[in-house]
Amino acid sequence: MVYRFLLLSDEVDNFSREIEIAPDATFLQFHDAILDAVGYDKNQITSFFICSDNWEKQQEITLIDMGADSATDTYLMEETPLDEFIEDVGQRLLYVYDNMTERAFFIELKAIVPNRTSDKPVCVSSKGKAPVQLVDIDKYIEKQRTDFDADFYGSDEFDPDELDDESFGNMSFDENGNELY
Repeated sequence: MVYRFLLLSDEVDNFSREIEIAPDATFLQFHDAILDAVGYDKNQITSFFICSDNWEKQQEITLIDMGADSATDTYLMEETPLDEFIEDVGQRLLYVYDNMTERAFFIELKAIVPNRTSDKPVCVSSKGKAPVQLVDIDKYIEKQRTDFDADFYGSDEFDPDELDDESFGNMSFDENGNELY
């Protein structure tokens, strides 16, 4: 049997990759297959995150041990087989390939293909150009700030003076800014 994973990016609309890999392969083998499929260098610290159905990060599987809190289990890619965490079609993962900016691929197990085996991972479908592996951190922060300002304030007609005290009715706040009832 093999797992067929779909990789997507929120940065490039027409980008996708499908990778088939054995369930007993390690996350390190999956990591290498992803980097080969998108043409990235293998010299960056990366992590997989097992996610909920809403893409909320749950368990991290890291490339190297970063000396995390001893109360938290540490799973290393090299030592962890996929089938330790992946069992069901629809399982979601994030693959963070740029830790400085938290840029990641969204991954979903699309199929479990019975009666097929694979000695090594294979990219079976490749569409579009992958996003660049690393971005300039200063430019990234500025773009995030610009995007936030545009989204937060809506349009050019936004007038912060329109937010006067009367807009909040009879609300009262304590010295810490907490609303009093």
